[in-house]
Amino acid sequence: MSEIRVKSTGTIKLFESDNTSSVTIASPSSLSANRTITIPDADVTLGAGVSLTGSTNNQVTTVTGANALVGETNLIYDGTRLGVGATGASADLGTGIHIKTSDNGGGSVNASADELVIESNGNAGMTIGSGSSSTGTIAFGDQAKNDIGIIEYHHNTNLMSFRTNDADAIIIDTAGNVTKPLQPVFLVRPSSDQASLPASSTTVAWGAEIFDVGSNFASNTFTAPVTGKYQFNVSLYLSNIDIDTTLFDVVMISSNRDQRLMAMNMAKDFSADSNNFQSMNASTILDMDASDTIFVRINITGGGGVIRLDGQAPSSAFYTAWSGALIC
Repeated sequence: MSEIRVKSTGTIKLFESDNTSSVTIASPSSLSANRTITIPDADVTLGAGVSLTGSTNNQVTTVTGANALVGETNLIYDGTRLGVGATGASADLGTGIHIKTSDNGGGSVNASADELVIESNGNAGMTIGSGSSSTGTIAFGDQAKNDIGIIEYHHNTNLMSFRTNDADAIIIDTAGNVTKPLQPVFLVRPSSDQASLPASSTTVAWGAEIFDVGSNFASNTFTAPVTGKYQFNVSLYLSNIDIDTTLFDVVMISSNRDQRLMAMNMAKDFSADSNNFQSMNASTILDMDASDTIFVRINITGGGGVIRLDGQAPSSAFYTAWSGALIC
């Protein structure tokens, strides 16, 4: 005869007719409130249940078949980090996803770059696979713009680009040629001749900009946008040189130092000819801090100052020009 027995502990036992086999319904050791088991208005058959293989703490469980689950030994989640890796790997680095093929023994990662950690005691890397005519992209965003910085590889042209502040900063083409569209560089020339320069110090007037990447040139002066090494080149074409002129030199005046580029003893080089002329070219490399300035000055000693600085030739070729660029 089958029986139902209710024990003093609240446990309910359902016995088979032989009183040797039973099903036990047990309550927790303590209850915070009354609990109810509601049976649906339909026939219900309780199966054998779900089989779970693996019992290590923090293993992520996956479905392996009907009524079967397994705790993955190489997939760990501790409530903060998700670890993916070799058997027995633990999510012990970073604060997000930790992909681990083997332990490199490092023990820690940069706190500013710990949301994704790839670890190995050998070579480690990451691959972005794209279509042959598509683009692979890594984007850097913030609250204002979700792609303010971008690294892209264009598979259709085999060109790689680096964008900063939403503009191409470095471009590497399929031949390996590197261009820097934002690199500070300028080229200027006089808009007209400067006639009858006095026997004194005169700042060269550069009235025509050929190009000025970064808009760092103004009022005959270049202002360094960043700290670095800059190369400057100057070409001067002088005519109508007074034979009484004894000394002529060109100086670049910068915030850090004055760079004397050239000097000539005119008395030794010219005769009493009103068509005396001289072409001068010089280059220099200067260290400049951000916001430092530089300009070109001509110093003339002796004579009546009858010297002309030719701005351009009749064919519009450059007679006089000044250029500069950030080189490193």
